[in-house]
Amino acid sequence: MIRILLICFLCFLVMPLGADAQSFDCRKAKYPDERAICNNSQLAEFDVQMSNEFYRLLNSLTGLSRARLSSEQGEWLHERRYCGSNVFCLRARYQERIDELGAYALVPAPPLSKGTELRAVGILANEVLNIREYPTDQSHIIDIIPPNATGIVYLGETQGQWIFVQYERSTGWVDRNFVMPVTSRGEHF
Repeated sequence: MIRILLICFLCFLVMPLGADAQSFDCRKAKYPDERAICNNSQLAEFDVQMSNEFYRLLNSLTGLSRARLSSEQGEWLHERRYCGSNVFCLRARYQERIDELGAYALVPAPPLSKGTELRAVGILANEVLNIREYPTDQSHIIDIIPPNATGIVYLGETQGQWIFVQYERSTGWVDRNFVMPVTSRGEHF
């Protein structure tokens, strides 16, 4: 009898707490938005739906497109934090993100306007984005841009995948696949 009680007690200890239909472990939830998702079955379902759509799409992409999607998802998660425990806000963020992910493959990279501020994306922590003298991979590197840097300004010229930019005091060409427009909170490209 004691053995059965001990087994039941051990099973209870390893059972997940709260809603178990979300994409993350609620036992590790430390932010108000995460706790709200764990305590609301509808939000938990939205989280699973969004997560499934994100990973389905991520697994269909390669290289820079994959890095860009990962970066955007990190941005979205950061924005979700602003909702705190507000269920209505969280529901709206999830619905928007699910719609964005559903339409993701249909939308090409946004066109750039002269003066658009960009940020570096898809660059590993120990790598850099090269600014080149001419729009080719073999051109002389005139400066570098660190991962996740902002303050890159599009100067209006494009040649294939290359765009002409200014970063700090340098002007030159960068690969368009490694930059994306800086967005304000709530603005989506």
